[in-house]
Amino acid sequence: MKTHRTAMALIAVMMLTSATPVFAAMPEDTTIDRVGDWFATIGKSEQDKARVLSQRHNRRASKRFDHRRWQRSAQATHHKPSHPGR
Repeated sequence: MKTHRTAMALIAVMMLTSATPVFAAMPEDTTIDRVGDWFATIGKSEQDKARVLSQRHNRRASKRFDHRRWQRSAQATHHKPSHPGR
């Protein structure tokens, strides 16, 4: 259990001290995403793993799509509207 806490603390520190802006390039799957996916699927059956990974991937893809749509609207109007997540 202590190893699990240590791993979670390490991931939290890495996320908080990341020099990359949150929505910079938004690659398909970052290292943090893959680690989170791994933690989310520990101890699950293959069918549950596939379902969880699909849900997480779709949620990330939706956020990327929303952010890119927001970027295009900001470029078209030549100003930065408030971000949809805020």
